[in-house]
Amino acid sequence: MVRARLFEATTIAASATILLVLAALSVQLLYEIDNPPGREDFVAIRVVGRQFAWTFIYPDGTIKSTLDIEAGRLYRLELVSEDVIHGLGLRELGILRDVVPGYTNVVWLKVDQPGRYLILCREFCGWGHYSMTTTLNVCAGPCPS
Repeated sequence: MVRARLFEATTIAASATILLVLAALSVQLLYEIDNPPGREDFVAIRVVGRQFAWTFIYPDGTIKSTLDIEAGRLYRLELVSEDVIHGLGLRELGILRDVVPGYTNVVWLKVDQPGRYLILCREFCGWGHYSMTTTLNVCAGPCPS
């Protein structure tokens, strides 16, 4: 009986210790995701989702239907929706973030490899959902206007 209670107490203590260690590591990792190093030098781009298109508003006021960024530079994407819930999806970069009406969600983006990447809406947003695609163009230098 005493051995069973000792085993039970040891098991509970070990489980609690493991959970506390995992929680501490998770908090640190989540902080690093939301606050990347070198984030003082970034470009903010507003990403607007609406049925059934993406719009990208650049700091100089330029509005485009594609996301054009420079390789190796840090970007802060501020995601907003004008109507329903959308999901910004960049499968090749492992990014999926909800775009919710009335809420600004943030994605930090730095792509080192120039190329073209497909941007999809990953939440069913209505009858034209299938057409809500665009591209991310990562340029080796400054992107042409």
